Amino acid sequence: MKTAPRGSEKFTSTKSARNKSNRGSSRKSSSYCVKLFLYFVAFAVLCAVFVFASLLFLPSEKTQGVKDQLRVIINSTMKFVNEIATSGAALHVNETFLKIGAALLMFLTFTVDVAFSLILLYIHIFIKCVLPETIAAISDAVFSFGPAVHRAIIDYLKTNGFSEAVEAFCRELDIPVDDGDKKFSGLLEKKWVSVIRLQKKVIDLEAKLSETEKEYILGAPTRDKRSPTEWIPRPPEKYTLSGHRASVVRVVFHPVFSLIATCSEDATIKIWDFETGDFEKTLKGHTDCVQDIAFDHTGKLLASCSADMSVKLWDFQTYDCIRTLNGHDHNVSSVAFLPSGDFLVSASRDKTIKLWELSTGYCVKTFTGHREWVRMVRVSPDGSLLASCGNDQTVRVWAVATKECKAELRDHDHVVECVCWANDSVIPHINEGTANGAAALQRQGPFLASGSRDKTIKVWDVSIGVCLFTLSDHDNWIRCLRFHPRGKYLLSVSDDKTMRIWSIAGRRCQKTIEAHNHFVTSLDFHETAPYVVTSSVDQSVKVWECR
Repeated sequence: MKTAPRGSEKFTSTKSARNKSNRGSSRKSSSYCVKLFLYFVAFAVLCAVFVFASLLFLPSEKTQGVKDQLRVIINSTMKFVNEIATSGAALHVNETFLKIGAALLMFLTFTVDVAFSLILLYIHIFIKCVLPETIAAISDAVFSFGPAVHRAIIDYLKTNGFSEAVEAFCRELDIPVDDGDKKFSGLLEKKWVSVIRLQKKVIDLEAKLSETEKEYILGAPTRDKRSPTEWIPRPPEKYTLSGHRASVVRVVFHPVFSLIATCSEDATIKIWDFETGDFEKTLKGHTDCVQDIAFDHTGKLLASCSADMSVKLWDFQTYDCIRTLNGHDHNVSSVAFLPSGDFLVSASRDKTIKLWELSTGYCVKTFTGHREWVRMVRVSPDGSLLASCGNDQTVRVWAVATKECKAELRDHDHVVECVCWANDSVIPHINEGTANGAAALQRQGPFLASGSRDKTIKVWDVSIGVCLFTLSDHDNWIRCLRFHPRGKYLLSVSDDKTMRIWSIAGRRCQKTIEAHNHFVTSLDFHETAPYVVTSSVDQSVKVWECR
């Protein structure tokens, strides 16, 4: 019995494995070729769709060359198919199969060729037709500024009935007098408005640049380096709010929301969003100039007083007038809430101050002592004292509980327009300005500031009835005062159209801002947000950002 040579089993198995590997690689190669062919067929079909769509939508004169090319391709394909068929017959291969395969291959190949020809045709059309028009349009836009302005001027003259001027203008330019083009209608006014808007932006940017240069020269810290105690309003204003039809008398911040309320001689109260500059609401109810407005500490109630001799309470959630307080015999010039929120005080030209109970609407106390019109009344932070001022050139301090006049401050030489209580954060800055900071001169207040038509501001120690210092840089009547919430500064506005920031410790004017184009009537400083608002006889309200 013959046995296989040693190692033959191994050789046989290796050969078998090699054959299997060859068959596997052959299958992979075939699969790759089939995929490649199918991709080509798909691409060719897309090209065919592109070709027939182009022949359908393009003008016939544009595609004549492509059609001629297709005829040549078809003739060549038929000739090639016949040759393949003849060769196939000689080789005893199915003639029909060869014809179909050859035709398909030729058609697909030449379809791709025609598609590229059409792409070149599109490029040719774009370069010859579309591109020159685009370049011409750009050229007209760039180089036809003069004629466009001329047409705009002609349209403006025609619109305003200057027919002789139109004829003379056209004759000078040697252009025909036609009916005009609609695209030039109102163009001159639009351009003028655009120029004014751009000029304002340029002015604002120049103001910011000038402010930055001054700060850099003086070595002042930037906003990032300043603490909130040093933030003060800086030009230009963030928003200018317009809507009142007469002088704006008072402006106040809402204690909770990003809103301000303004009142005017047009007998209305308006509500605005100071963060966006948007107008929110108009409150109507008074029949004469609204002299003053005030929010309670919750912001749910708004009080207003008017030359119509009434005080009104408004529900700020519904904007409804919920109560009208009558009792004064003349113009009511000022209102203020007590911190408790249960009572309201008002001052009038009838020389009295009245305390109103909100729950009943009754006047529970009347303070008398002023000999002339009481211009303003303000409540101390703890609610125990009232400060009032008026045409009798005095500032009076009253005890709310007893109606007693605790102090009569006399040092102004003219009508006292405004008063403002200092908060506790002002105390260290007042004492800082005291000579040598001596312990004996460490005052505890309460402190009060007053502004007068004598162009001065006076700061008083109410506890002893003494004027601590006088600030006198304004050139006209002082209209309103407000202490910085952090206590370092005192802000004032005046009929000299400026807002001034005073250093309390330095007893001097630290900054002057040209705020409005007319008398500045009022200002307010937000307790927590870095904003100041001012109002003016020019019927505008301005929002200033602090930095």
